[in-house]
Amino acid sequence: MIPVIEKTLVSWDKPFLESAADLLLQQEDNEQSGRPLDLGNVLVLMQTSNAGRRLRELIAMRMWRKCKKGIFPPLTGTPYQLVRPTSNSLKVATPMQCLLGWCHVLDGLDWQKLIGLFPKPEALKGASARLALANSLESLRTRLTDADLDCRAVFDSGKVHESEARRWETLAYLEEIYLQQLTAKGFTDPRVLQRESASIGNVPEGISRIVLLGVTDLSPLTQKALAQLPDDILVQIVCFGEEGSLEDAFDNWGRPKTSYWKDRNLDWENIHVSLDEVEECQKIAGFFEGLKPERRASVGIGVVDSNLVPIIKRSLDGVGCNAYDPAGDPAHKLGLHSLLKSLLEWVRQKSFRQAEALLRFPVIQEVLDCKNTTELLHGLDLLRNYALPSTLADALAVQPLKLFPKGGRRERQNDADRSKLKLALTVLGQLEKRLQPFAQQDFSAALKQFLEGMNLEPWANLQGFLFETLNDLSGLGEGLATTLQFQIVVEQLGKLRTTSVHESSAIELQGWLELVWEDAPHLLLAGFQDSAVPESISGDLFIPESLQVELGLPGNEARLVRDAWQSEAILQTRKNREGRVDVMLCRKDIDGNSLLPSRLLFHCADILLPARVNSLFGDLPIASSAPPWSAPWKLQPEAKVRNTISVTHFKNYLDSPLMFFLKREGSDEVDPDKADMSPSDFGTLLHAVLETLKGKADSCTDPDQITKYLKSQFSSKAKARFGEINSALLKAQFGSALERLRFAAIKQSEVAGEGWRIHDVERRIQLDLCGIKVTGIIDRIDYNENSGKWRLIDYKTSGTSIPPLNAHWGVVSRSKKLKESPSWARFNDVDGNECAWRDLQLPLYVLAWKSEISSGEDVQAGYFNLPSSENDSGFKELILSRDILDSATKCAEAIIEKITKVQQFWPLGRKLELYEQSYKRLFFHDLEATLEPPVVQDEEASNG
Repeated sequence: MIPVIEKTLVSWDKPFLESAADLLLQQEDNEQSGRPLDLGNVLVLMQTSNAGRRLRELIAMRMWRKCKKGIFPPLTGTPYQLVRPTSNSLKVATPMQCLLGWCHVLDGLDWQKLIGLFPKPEALKGASARLALANSLESLRTRLTDADLDCRAVFDSGKVHESEARRWETLAYLEEIYLQQLTAKGFTDPRVLQRESASIGNVPEGISRIVLLGVTDLSPLTQKALAQLPDDILVQIVCFGEEGSLEDAFDNWGRPKTSYWKDRNLDWENIHVSLDEVEECQKIAGFFEGLKPERRASVGIGVVDSNLVPIIKRSLDGVGCNAYDPAGDPAHKLGLHSLLKSLLEWVRQKSFRQAEALLRFPVIQEVLDCKNTTELLHGLDLLRNYALPSTLADALAVQPLKLFPKGGRRERQNDADRSKLKLALTVLGQLEKRLQPFAQQDFSAALKQFLEGMNLEPWANLQGFLFETLNDLSGLGEGLATTLQFQIVVEQLGKLRTTSVHESSAIELQGWLELVWEDAPHLLLAGFQDSAVPESISGDLFIPESLQVELGLPGNEARLVRDAWQSEAILQTRKNREGRVDVMLCRKDIDGNSLLPSRLLFHCADILLPARVNSLFGDLPIASSAPPWSAPWKLQPEAKVRNTISVTHFKNYLDSPLMFFLKREGSDEVDPDKADMSPSDFGTLLHAVLETLKGKADSCTDPDQITKYLKSQFSSKAKARFGEINSALLKAQFGSALERLRFAAIKQSEVAGEGWRIHDVERRIQLDLCGIKVTGIIDRIDYNENSGKWRLIDYKTSGTSIPPLNAHWGVVSRSKKLKESPSWARFNDVDGNECAWRDLQLPLYVLAWKSEISSGEDVQAGYFNLPSSENDSGFKELILSRDILDSATKCAEAIIEKITKVQQFWPLGRKLELYEQSYKRLFFHDLEATLEPPVVQDEEASNG
């Protein structure tokens, strides 16, 4: 049986849709004018399904307008409708089941015997690597099926170079195992059924005419299917082109001929080159700005590079236009896919970080009945920042009372933090119970149980597919690792595209192959870059481009020819109706990577080529400057009047009045990626250990005994806070801490030998200045019974030794920053140098302690440095004369006045690059544009 195949040419002097409708409506029976026109016996095959939908709509509309008649429309589809898998006694494997079959094959291989095909088998260990290989093998079979081949047929074809013959024989062997695997499980591979379908001429019942409209990519498989049709079916191949070009321009299957189209000159008149993708999309939006809705229908957008779709949507939204992608939105950007990806990472790692990520999904909080999200998230932050758990089990082992003990100077804050931590641990415990099935049941049942009771309604269009996919796992999923099954499900879900309701006036963002069917007189071509058009075809892991062409599959030259024809069609269908085509492209993508213009833009007359090259690569015109960035609103920092100020806050004010305000009000950054101790954590832990010296080892002069004691205390306190240590980062920090404690033990034995004993630790002090209570906590107070002297010590645990003098003041002439210091912050040192204060901590400690002991005993102050070097460890005194103490008092009183009376926290007086990184991010590099001057309110004002 050989069908009747006709090849006809339709002129492209008007839109393709109109010409196609004219062709199909020629069957109208005028004698049956009262009856609907029946085109149900016609199967129309086009490049895309969306083009078929538009054609059916146009035919129905034209029939109704012409004679108020209805119509039985033709069936429409793509050429692959001819090779749909036929049914047999076995189930047709879904794409996911095909991947599962390949994964079973790969899991059972002796890789050393396949060294010729896989020279580095060690690179194929792990679920991700195996799945990537399974995808490559499935992709290979898909390509070969288009050529009506499989791996064995390629090996037998004689077209494989002798150096590659062994590889293809191995591929054929793997393919046979794969097919046997599917059959044993009761499935048939869809590629096998497609080839069988092509051999029997599979068409829907009642079809007597098949029309191929502008199909330029007819594969060998679909060619075979057409050749096998019954002889009573008419096959009409419709080509679109210029009059009289049918035989010269198109082959027998309607594909553009290379000789005719490869070097065709294209009349691109309106080319717009932008610097980057954002600017390009803004230009596109500019075409619509100010257009009334009824006028927008005359402008179409073709998105050649699909990466531009979200940027174009945002740009159009900025000018009041809605836009949508008819192909749908990618599912991998939806919440359900993100949730499953986070869950997959937890199944892989069992880490606290992934458990924490799950609890940040509202749907998880809801199913766990957590009503106070703010408290939960704060509790998780506390757990991460204080305990640094590696796994969920580590987190659940944390004891809130040990992390935040009762009593002490932070009692109120500890009570609040403990409450939040308990909430976080409670919810984490509930999450752990919900996750337990993944360790006890098969993956499909475990995931269904995990999702049970969750509100998945926002993702209803994905929910059905997800549960169908889980059902498909039965049989073929058995025996594979849970993580591999899970990864396949997430991957398959991410490949989906979902459609949503859009306004009738929304702008359609069409893909390249749709554009010959776009009838808008004005067309914008976005993303006209090389590799996007013509589409680049590169060889994959197994089949190079040259072999693809040899086997009858399209190569880069065929794509160039097809896209040259399509470009000319887009131009010609607008030429006779005074239409317009604007080509949009740019030099860089959104990540700053260089982009090249499409080679189709160089298809022009030789005389025009120099100007074309200059326009594409020459200097761009200076764009009109964008309006300066501005925040939509400003943050308003507020605080209540306080009658106390901490000793350590004076440094913040001297550093920056605004930073003083923000830090005093608790504006500190939370690190979501914290994996080890911060410098503050490190210091706090060492402080806690050294506090225990009082009365236990402060009189000991044996450094080894002190070291042993400190190590014991460190181990106890570290375990209380962090539990069992699994983190390599923490272990390294603990090693550093123990080494520093050994240095401290040596120095402590020396001061004990000099007669110093610890009088108190963590001692609260208070000093009244200008009606304000200046408070502080001295890390350690020593007393020497031999000399009657006092020593106030502040521990410093930074990596390098800090001289207390440099930390507290500096010579003005030697520091650019200190030159900006006000007069009340300056004094002359013993050498007559003009100095300025950086910090008042130790002088205020001395003043407060002297007022407390009310005696004339000498009071020293300094740092006990605990750096990474033994030579720099130990006590470093800050010499404080009476004049220096008086200057410190004067400076403190001036700051108190600025805080309480003048309320001077603004202007800044510092450049932004000097701020902490956290505030840079908070204020978007433009602090004065995002922040109002801080306001301090008294209690009555704040209550009023």
